[in-house]
Amino acid sequence: MGLFAKKALDFDMVTTKGGDGGKSSLYSGEFIFKNDIHFTVLGDLDELNSWLGVVRNAAGVKIRQTLIHDIQNCLYRIMSVVATSPTNAEMYATLKVIQEADVIGLEHLQKKLLAELEIQPAFIVPGEVNGLSANFDFARAITRRCERSMVDFIVQAGSAQSNAADLYLCQKYLNRLSDLLFVLARAAEL
Repeated sequence: MGLFAKKALDFDMVTTKGGDGGKSSLYSGEFIFKNDIHFTVLGDLDELNSWLGVVRNAAGVKIRQTLIHDIQNCLYRIMSVVATSPTNAEMYATLKVIQEADVIGLEHLQKKLLAELEIQPAFIVPGEVNGLSANFDFARAITRRCERSMVDFIVQAGSAQSNAADLYLCQKYLNRLSDLLFVLARAAEL
């Protein structure tokens, strides 16, 4: 079977050449240029999700690994909202969109961790204490970029869409996630 022991998916070929003209399709099927704000947001979220996979495997503590995996699943939910046009109501209705409860969950976890930590009011140089805290800080920085691109998406394309409330919750989730990752970085320094 070549390089791998088993074939996970039945792909004849990963390369489709469909994007050679500079366009790609959203989940809901629309073909748009690859430099469209949709793909900026999706690319930023994909980068964050990938980096969180690195952090999850470096974290070592099962609770943190489970938490990070849950966050990664929420990022896929956010990506599905960005990649699915609300004009495709039938497909959009199948999505598991971010809820206020997801945001509140991050806030509660942050409060719980802060009750156990003492964070000094000073600038923190990532990597000063250990690699795990630096990885969390890097994930936080990517999350803030994701939030900025999400805000740009909302301004450019989303504020007039029927799913604007879902998009605002996605942005709010990313905002709280960056705060939580900051706190997790500090907790990793202990």
